[in-house]
Amino acid sequence: MNPLLCCATGAIFAHESRVHTYTRSMHLGPAALTAALSRNVEQWDALTETLGSGGLEPTAFLASARASIVLLKPLGRCCRLLRRSMTADIGALERLATSRDPVSGMGALLGEAESDDAGVQALVWVFRGLSFATRLAEALVTEPGCTTTSAAAGAYDATLAPHHGAAMRTLYRKGTALLPKRSKLRDRVAGARTEELLADWCRAVQPALVTLHMLCAERG
Repeated sequence: MNPLLCCATGAIFAHESRVHTYTRSMHLGPAALTAALSRNVEQWDALTETLGSGGLEPTAFLASARASIVLLKPLGRCCRLLRRSMTADIGALERLATSRDPVSGMGALLGEAESDDAGVQALVWVFRGLSFATRLAEALVTEPGCTTTSAAAGAYDATLAPHHGAAMRTLYRKGTALLPKRSKLRDRVAGARTEELLADWCRAVQPALVTLHMLCAERG
């Protein structure tokens, strides 16, 4: 499933429905979102503790990745279908991980996925989606003057743009123009603690992404 196609389509819907920008379905309240991200940091930290002994455990990784989708909620309608796409891909991988004998490591899950092209694509897009979210959060943390639009555009260029043609890149960049302003995003997340929380999340997720990237690279 191609999440950027979904994201670009969502951006078009947002442009046509701006009066509904702040509906409750688009984002959690600040307190709920802060709590969800804090729990997700704990999930990633717990996963990191297991990397030295048993490698990247698929069930824990997929659960952590699913919970991370909450990070895209404050971005509003333009990433709604991106979130849905990531959710569907994670679900497909969860089913793959349990459809035969339970797999004990991400390398084993990759072995299962190699016999199913859809499974390979799902894993690739989950990795890319998380990489996009990480790059976006890092830009907002390390570049105080960076707008949400420029942060999203930079994250896209670094993680997803190389895998899309000119038309898709154009659609996505139009979608980023509909992202909430940085001040509004901070209000939606954790106020003055937003950058601190995003920095902690980036730190927590990075070891698993590095490990998954190495596993994928080993398999070409």
